[in-house]
Amino acid sequence: MFKFIKKAQALMLSVVLATTLTHAQAFAQEQTSTVIEACADLEFKYVIERDGDTLRIGDIDDTTDQVEIDVTEGASEFTPDKFREAYEKAGLKYHQYAQCIFDKAVEEVVPDWFAQGAGVPQACIDQGELTEKLGINGNTTTLASSLILANQAYEVHLLGLTDQFLLHGKVEATESSPVTAKAIIDTSETFRELVKIELSNTAFALDAAFAKLKEMRQAYLMHVQLSCLLDNLKDYRDSLEKLRRAILDMEPRFDSASLTCGG
Repeated sequence: MFKFIKKAQALMLSVVLATTLTHAQAFAQEQTSTVIEACADLEFKYVIERDGDTLRIGDIDDTTDQVEIDVTEGASEFTPDKFREAYEKAGLKYHQYAQCIFDKAVEEVVPDWFAQGAGVPQACIDQGELTEKLGINGNTTTLASSLILANQAYEVHLLGLTDQFLLHGKVEATESSPVTAKAIIDTSETFRELVKIELSNTAFALDAAFAKLKEMRQAYLMHVQLSCLLDNLKDYRDSLEKLRRAILDMEPRFDSASLTCGG
């Protein structure tokens, strides 16, 4: 009986530990490698290259995903529409990569504590396994740094895109807005503000996503630990029931016996 009580106490301490480790690493090195490798084909590797009078913007490994723009001096085709095309392609690529990273990270979380296909909690986690799963055993994580690097590359690319528009941009004249150097500068500044907002939103989304991923891992861990605790409490209840039945079976045999000391 005392065995069940001690096991329940140990599990409760494990749950408390899981909820107070607010600075624990989200992923160990081996888990990070699995996630990064699964998304390698979507890695953000956009560049801006000049080949004569042609500007190539896009994925360095996929020429079909590049935007080619004629930037011949005096006859540039780098219009606002071309800027938006290149901008949207880069955004789509980056967000596909970030989405892949978090999707694969979630896949690493769920099977880690639940039986494959059944959705049933695995066996109870002892203190050593708990320490390992929370990533506090000395292993470091590169999941965050990998996405931060991708985010930095995305930032460099978008800012480079606005710089190139400032150098080679073409703004069509209208009756009320003739083509002037100021028109190019104003349009470039509009795009730079657009990029600034996008990068700010991206940084916020990354921070929120990592926070939710961390909460998710701890929530799964607590669920498994509490399920284990519940199972042990059921065993404790069943043991008490067996003890009660045994005592009740003994009662008719000791009609004159007292259950108090000295009675």
